[in-house]
Amino acid sequence: MTNVMISENRQITLPETVCQRLGVTVGDTVSFVEENGKIILVSSMMTELHKLQNAFEGEAERLGLKDMDDVVAMIKDVRKEIADEKTQNHA
Repeated sequence: MTNVMISENRQITLPETVCQRLGVTVGDTVSFVEENGKIILVSSMMTELHKLQNAFEGEAERLGLKDMDDVVAMIKDVRKEIADEKTQNHA
């Protein structure tokens, strides 16, 4: 456990070890989340990533993507569609 002091402006300095564990650095943002009566400090970027992951849950199955080969094939198809559109727009 690490203790930090709250300044007159209600600011704290995060110890380097805490920043490393959170994966944050100067300029990054953190969030305070209340969970089961506790306040938890989390990386804002990781919180948003988890929201994004939850939003995409089930999409691979819906699209019929079973493995990485399916993903690569889908990306190639999308890139071909984009290239074809560009060609048609410039014709």
